[in-house]
Amino acid sequence: MVADSPLNSSDAALAHAMQLSSKQTAAEQYAVMVKKIQAYRRMGESVTEINPIAALADEIERALLQSEGADGVDSLLTWLGGELWHEDVRQLQVKTGWDHAPDATQTRMRALAAQLANNRTGQPGRGFGMVFTAHPVFARPAAEVDAVAGAAVGESPAEPPFGFRSGITLAEEHHEALRALANARDALISLTEHYLVSRWDSEGVAGWAELPQLAQVSTWVGYDLDGRSDIRWTDGFLLRLREKGFAVERYCAALDAILPAVPAKLVTLRESLEGLRASLAVELAATTADIARFANLPEGFQQAADALTERAHKMTSSYA
Repeated sequence: MVADSPLNSSDAALAHAMQLSSKQTAAEQYAVMVKKIQAYRRMGESVTEINPIAALADEIERALLQSEGADGVDSLLTWLGGELWHEDVRQLQVKTGWDHAPDATQTRMRALAAQLANNRTGQPGRGFGMVFTAHPVFARPAAEVDAVAGAAVGESPAEPPFGFRSGITLAEEHHEALRALANARDALISLTEHYLVSRWDSEGVAGWAELPQLAQVSTWVGYDLDGRSDIRWTDGFLLRLREKGFAVERYCAALDAILPAVPAKLVTLRESLEGLRASLAVELAATTADIARFANLPEGFQQAADALTERAHKMTSSYA
């Protein structure tokens, strides 16, 4: 027969003696909780009716019913939130290789680019692909995710509390996925720059004759129709158009930054870049119009489909 209290072993006196109190520091309270769960686990080895987690939850519930104990629980949770925050930041630094030294990060980038240049097969083609499947991230507010990333690179000393979204729309999911794609593509641009320098240093202009695509990034966020009653094929098509517009805007911005630096004496290069910029401007305007039409569905479906399919010489692949 099991006693009313799960603490019916030699651990009982120890566990009952350890009470959460506002007089304890958060670290002391955490140590109390660890000792409690360890005690319950030892008892659970011999008394199968004891669930260590449920028993500890009962202890916390009793503490919450007491004013002093409630203060202790609140202090403990606040402290644990800070500990989890720092651990989250640390794990992100490990995953990204960031060590608060941008120069070291660039050094690693140059080393990787040199390795790719030296170990290439000699045939142009595509490299590896990365697909963003960020659903777990959506449980946290975007501002909090940004704060974690900022802290990981030493830009944000703030420690906001952990929170949860009350809800998220498909458009918000896709917008955040696009932000992740933008960051990844910025990193790939940096890697490609180092790669080109490495090829030039080792082979001169011949090293640029045929260049592989080092990597490509994409996302299926917004395209998963399985189990999602809120996503139709037209929604996915609209998101794809928005991704295209997003990419074309980035190309335009890149050319706008490059053109002022091109010497006037390089007439052919300048004319080529200006022609490309003009073509992209036309494509961006047409894509923006496509997005507006598909965003207004189901009204005007025929018009939206005809305008898209009948437009000649549209950009369908950018290897972005």
